[in-house]
Amino acid sequence: MTSARDRELVMLTPTADGLNVGERIKLAGQPNKMILSKDRSRLFVAVDNSDSDVVLAAKDGDILAEIPSGRA
Repeated sequence: MTSARDRELVMLTPTADGLNVGERIKLAGQPNKMILSKDRSRLFVAVDNSDSDVVLAAKDGDILAEIPSGRA
């Protein structure tokens, strides 16, 4: 889940009663579009205001890379 106002991604874990809110991952800008890799191991997030894309490990939310968009 994203929190654009706080510039964060929020990790959610399914439980028997619903969802458990986990770690909050700070980003340099507002998270926009998210795409999960086919094998569900990586989450790609387009980040506004920083002109970059962030790659995270889907399981634990570790930031693996931040890729500049190449805009000047």
